[in-house]
Amino acid sequence: MSRIATALAFGLMQWMHSFIDVSNNPEGLLIYHGSAALFDLAAIYIVSELLTGQLARDLYALTLASIGINGLGWAGYMLYLAPIWYDSALTSLIMVSYLRLFVTRGGDVIGNHGGGIFRPRADNRPQSHQKEATQ
Repeated sequence: MSRIATALAFGLMQWMHSFIDVSNNPEGLLIYHGSAALFDLAAIYIVSELLTGQLARDLYALTLASIGINGLGWAGYMLYLAPIWYDSALTSLIMVSYLRLFVTRGGDVIGNHGGGIFRPRADNRPQSHQKEATQ
């Protein structure tokens, strides 16, 4: 459930950011890319509240990469580079983030509340029964 809540929060932030309307000048694009970076910081906070373990660490890294791409996007605008590299990099990063969020691995810990492992052990018996079986 926390993965779905995280995905919904990410989608809501992307939707809210799409309403930021700025002029096509250095100050306007600084506001655009800077606000995107602020939304990314909010995403880091949301991930820290909803997820733990390797999944959270991977999403932190992807979100930090997004902040870097937004900084490079503004720098690319100032250097009169075509925006296709920024658009492609950010779109790819968003896709990877959603894939990582929903394609979990065995060590992913989901949720701060209880911190259970998402995928069950290969042997579904409780650990106390496994110890008895090995003795």
